[in-house]
Amino acid sequence: MTAEQNKAAALEFLEQAWVERDVVAGYERFVTPDQVAHLAGYQEPFRDRDASLEWARTYQSAFHDQELTLEAAVAEGDHVALRVRTTQTQRGPYLGVAPFGNRVSMTMIQMYRFENGKIAETWLMFDPLDVMQQLGVFPAGQLPKPLLAVINTVRRLRGRRGR
Repeated sequence: MTAEQNKAAALEFLEQAWVERDVVAGYERFVTPDQVAHLAGYQEPFRDRDASLEWARTYQSAFHDQELTLEAAVAEGDHVALRVRTTQTQRGPYLGVAPFGNRVSMTMIQMYRFENGKIAETWLMFDPLDVMQQLGVFPAGQLPKPLLAVINTVRRLRGRRGR
């Protein structure tokens, strides 16, 4: 498929799975069964379509009123990049965070790698700390010193394991 055909498929996927909220049909139509999805804030990628679909269902059940605005779409070869602005209200639990009804806005960069007209690999990048601050998990601005101390301790311990 051409780069423009891949871009059209990425935009149709975004429309069906996220604007129309028909994730099952969108994922089955546009995503390979062995897709790998890399998401900001997750240590490990999702290793197949079913795992990605489960994440999408969980996300959509927590954020019912998601509004998406496509800001840019670029395609080259088998890669498509989208810049999407999204705003939503947390109405259900997500990643252990209870719903407080907070409104969250973020800009995401979505990169797709296509194989035979379907999404084989996804990278979803955004600022997870900013989102957690908007949800009220962390205070806005600089992180609290005790939390920074924990993060730095974990980094040091990880560095020692690598030796």
